[in-house]
Amino acid sequence: MSLICILKDGYFNLTVAPEGCQECQCSPIGSLSSQCRRDNGQCSCKQGFSGRACSEVEDGYYIKPGGQIIDTPGREGTITIVGPKEEGKFIIVLDVDPRKFSKGDRWTIIVKPYQTGARRCSNRQHEFAISQDTQKLIIPDVCLEAGLPITLEILPRPDMPTGFSHILISDVS
Repeated sequence: MSLICILKDGYFNLTVAPEGCQECQCSPIGSLSSQCRRDNGQCSCKQGFSGRACSEVEDGYYIKPGGQIIDTPGREGTITIVGPKEEGKFIIVLDVDPRKFSKGDRWTIIVKPYQTGARRCSNRQHEFAISQDTQKLIIPDVCLEAGLPITLEILPRPDMPTGFSHILISDVS
């Protein structure tokens, strides 16, 4: 059984343990590849991820699976992400992809981060101008309390409605 582990990528545990060779369990989201260390199964993690399989999100990093498309002007959208383990000031980064924006399309987007049940932290809303070249929105100095989910209220307003443009928020970190 150990001979197979030596020859086959994607396996670890070169011991005489009863379970023998075990398949690597690297997270497709948090790891750099599907390969792991052959002696202990540790995967190579992306920044912000930890654990043997790179499936744990480190403090100060958050992940929102999937994406959200904002396509209705004046209609509020929300994104909820896991809150921090400790209270403090954080920076929230929204990866955005202005879809079908033409050169002259401009939107204003208002983002308000809040935590339901927060007693010590409150945050102001932030206003951003978005064009076809916008890739990230950075929200600085966000006060967050430990253990409470974070909700981002998002209100889009196209400056000149075209009926075709929309914004994909692909990730929150």
